[in-house]
Amino acid sequence: MGSKQEISQSESLIRRLYEITTQQNISFDNQVQQLLELGCERFKLDIGILAKITGKECHLEYLNCANGNRLKAGDCFDLSITYSEITLKAKGPVAFEHVKQSAINKHPAYLEFQLESYIGIPIKVNNKIFGTLNFSSLEPYDKKFSHVDIDALQLMAIWVGHALALRQTSKKLKTANEQLEQLIRTDVITGLYNRNAFQEIVEKQISLANRNGYSISIVKLNLERFNPFKGKYGQLEADKVLTITAGILIKKCRSTDIIANFGGEEFVIALINTDQRGALKNCDSLTKSIKDNKWQLHNFTAKCGVSTYTPSKKENLSTIKIIEQLLKEVDSALFHSKSVVMN
Repeated sequence: MGSKQEISQSESLIRRLYEITTQQNISFDNQVQQLLELGCERFKLDIGILAKITGKECHLEYLNCANGNRLKAGDCFDLSITYSEITLKAKGPVAFEHVKQSAINKHPAYLEFQLESYIGIPIKVNNKIFGTLNFSSLEPYDKKFSHVDIDALQLMAIWVGHALALRQTSKKLKTANEQLEQLIRTDVITGLYNRNAFQEIVEKQISLANRNGYSISIVKLNLERFNPFKGKYGQLEADKVLTITAGILIKKCRSTDIIANFGGEEFVIALINTDQRGALKNCDSLTKSIKDNKWQLHNFTAKCGVSTYTPSKKENLSTIKIIEQLLKEVDSALFHSKSVVMN
């Protein structure tokens, strides 16, 4: 059983650790920094490090140290010249009060950094080694590290491990959500925006056009005789044609234009800050590129329809209604192979 002073120190550490780890208004980085400061204060050591081990390298992910120390966060060292190597080999907490007088005084880490006192522990995340949490000083420790010190270190290590695991899970969840969002918004075959995503983006663009007074043109492009081709050569070859067509449109259009596939051979493009004349010129360029492409099984051609929206003070339609009207008119324009201007 520890002395009253040790028990009091342990209780104080637990309270401080709880305060740090339950703060909702600070980032994980700040929490780790505060934890390292707490450890340096608790052990009366000058340097606190959370190190990440990658292969044979030791990265100082987080660092708290006294002024004048040459170490800095982001530094990377060969694992073999760090005390982290000793810590990982021990597979548990290690502590040295005076390294010069210890069994590791010939270790490259001591010869390199001359750190006399050290206490460290491996950090595991989801049962895999992440790195080490350690505290050290150039001066020997003035007393023996106690079991209460080891308990304190283990307590901090447990929180760091759990926090890192939670962070990894959050990142994976965020990535999965982003991928799901991408799937929801894109056409699986071509990788272009689908109809819903197109309408959502163009709705915002119309609002910008209304504020800034520029035109938006909608182009609908259809591959001619696509369905007979699909019936003859099958879905796989048809999908290749759609992918190639998408690539042609991406290459010919500007980065500010919005390209979508509404299903099968039906492609729709929103040309931002483009009037009717500019849109018709774009149509000529697109249809020519498709006709001139070196197709393997069939020489494809395409036809286009254009509908142009120009903001007007008299216009009282909502952006959704404007899009609906543009799409309706571009369908008609495509059918009749002529352009329609919406004022």
